[in-house]
Amino acid sequence: MASTTSLSVSLAIFLVVIFASRSHATSRHLSSKESVGVGVGIRVTLKHVDSGKNMTKFERIQHGMKRAHHRLQKLRAMVLASGDSELTAPIHAGSGEFLLQLSIGLVGLGRGPLSLVSQLKESKFSYCLTSIDDNDNKTSTLFMGPLANLKKTDGFKTTPLVQNPSQPTFYYLSLEGISIGDTRLPIEKSTFALQDDGSGGLIIDSGTTITYLEESAFREIQKELTSQVDLPLDYSGAAGLDLCFTLPSDSTKLKLPKFVFHFEKADLELPRDNYMIVDSSSGLACLAMSSSNGMSILGNVQQQNMLVVHDLKKGTMSFLHTKCDDL
Repeated sequence: MASTTSLSVSLAIFLVVIFASRSHATSRHLSSKESVGVGVGIRVTLKHVDSGKNMTKFERIQHGMKRAHHRLQKLRAMVLASGDSELTAPIHAGSGEFLLQLSIGLVGLGRGPLSLVSQLKESKFSYCLTSIDDNDNKTSTLFMGPLANLKKTDGFKTTPLVQNPSQPTFYYLSLEGISIGDTRLPIEKSTFALQDDGSGGLIIDSGTTITYLEESAFREIQKELTSQVDLPLDYSGAAGLDLCFTLPSDSTKLKLPKFVFHFEKADLELPRDNYMIVDSSSGLACLAMSSSNGMSILGNVQQQNMLVVHDLKKGTMSFLHTKCDDL
């Protein structure tokens, strides 16, 4: 995923570019023929590969998870190649991989020498991904350079990026805990820590559909959600996800607890749709997460409708809940 090849770069977005232009930071509507100089940034309009298709929410998730099968296998091979640690992730009936596709080929946003970030020598970029279940051709956006600057700071949650010498192209975050409702889960802080051999840790990746968490932490999430969500469990396996509930007849009355990732210096609360896939057509609500061993991954469902800003010079990542199709 984050190798030096263009086919496997950390944060490679599983979206199709439909428009790209350079513009001054003070305007997003200048001609792409405008000369490039100081204060110039890049704005890229992105379209999800399944946009416009007549799919249910779960069909979109399953298509994404199916594409991610190859991505997860590459990730596992890379970690194993850097040491003797073992990384495994479940392969569901449907997995996902997304790549940023430009006319020049497949391009990623990792730190590798062939990534778009490295080739343009940009130290700051941001993206805002629209909801995965949008059926009306709404587009997402990638900003690079001055256009990625924070227009405001109110509401942003900022956490340091963590370096992993064994996997320098990945963007690691320090996840210190998880809360559901008012309950801080009994998860050891070391659960998501990087190990001396380069294994472990949590990476943020817009190229993985759902989030994968260390198995011990995931089991605590399952246990707490089962306790707090007053709905019968669904054991059919129809959605291809590990934890599903049967929706009430009136799904608008669904009550779900708040879900918070406690990163270093930043508590990120996820909106309902960023952690639970609710599909009235199938009568199910399913957790958009699964378990893994050896590494954790924050996927793109958890990042939807959120402006995610990478500042490589400062070594930080910032989050702001945003209606991405309005940018």
